[in-house]
Amino acid sequence: MDSELAAAARNAWTRLESWCKQHHPRLLGQLNPGASDQEIAAAERSIGQVLPDDVRESLEIHNGTSSLFVFNDALLAAAGIAEEWASWREADGSELFRHRWASEPPDAITLGYANPGWVPLAADRNGNYLGIDLAPDRPERSGR
Repeated sequence: MDSELAAAARNAWTRLESWCKQHHPRLLGQLNPGASDQEIAAAERSIGQVLPDDVRESLEIHNGTSSLFVFNDALLAAAGIAEEWASWREADGSELFRHRWASEPPDAITLGYANPGWVPLAADRNGNYLGIDLAPDRPERSGR
C-alpha cells in the first residue's frame, strides 16, 4: 500500500470529522463504521479492479454514509460501489446521445455512457455519480 496515499485519506477524514464536530455534529452520525478487508476485497472482485490505496483507506475508515452527505450525494459503501458499478455495466450504452455528454472538468474522461474503469464512490440516487477513472485515455489521469 502506498503509505502517502493512505496518509492523505486519513488526514482528509481527520480534517472533515474535526470540521463536522465543530460546525455540524449531526453529520458525524451519518458516517458508517469502516469496511473490513473482506468487504473491500469483495468489491474489488466484483468490479475486476484493485481500488487505489487512498480509496481503500477511506473505506476502511468509513464504509460510506447512511444518507446524503457531501454535494447532496451519499458516499457509497464497498458493497454499494460494486452494485452501482454493475448497474452501469448492464445499462444501455447507446451512443445516440453522445453529443450531449460532457465531463467535469471538460475533457477529463473519455466520453461514453459507461466504462468498466469508472468506479462510483458517491451517488445522488438519481443516476449521477462522483467517482474515479481507472481506465483513462491518458494514463497520467488514472484515479481522478
